[in-house]
Amino acid sequence: MASTERTVTIQSTAPPHLVQVISDELGRAGYDVITSNHFRPKGLAAARWLIEVGAKQTVDGFFLALGAAGFNKLVRTVFDSEDDADATRLEVVDKEETRLTLSSVLSDEALIALRDMDWATVRGNSFTWAADCQEWKSSA
Repeated sequence: MASTERTVTIQSTAPPHLVQVISDELGRAGYDVITSNHFRPKGLAAARWLIEVGAKQTVDGFFLALGAAGFNKLVRTVFDSEDDADATRLEVVDKEETRLTLSSVLSDEALIALRDMDWATVRGNSFTWAADCQEWKSSA
């Protein structure tokens, strides 16, 4: 069994087969995965469905533990498996309420910027990738 730091909770409004694929992917990365079928997204539901990965560690710790390649593979698993990726959202939320909202596969620039972010100064904020200006934008 993994440590508490290596546990994630998946809450979703997504199709069960996709949740299973993501659970399997995180399991291969060494995470214990808990899934919830009773999820009501907070705020406006701009997406047809949403997957929220709740990390017991920080978002940056989750990203570093998976590695850029593993994180990218997780994101691709979500968006490459759906016909209507525009109706899809993947959120990674940590214990400090830091939130990454992803609505598409990430570019190499997005992964590099994510890796290089000064996480000590942005804890508790919400971020989305702004492809037009090639940076993570905070909505906090």
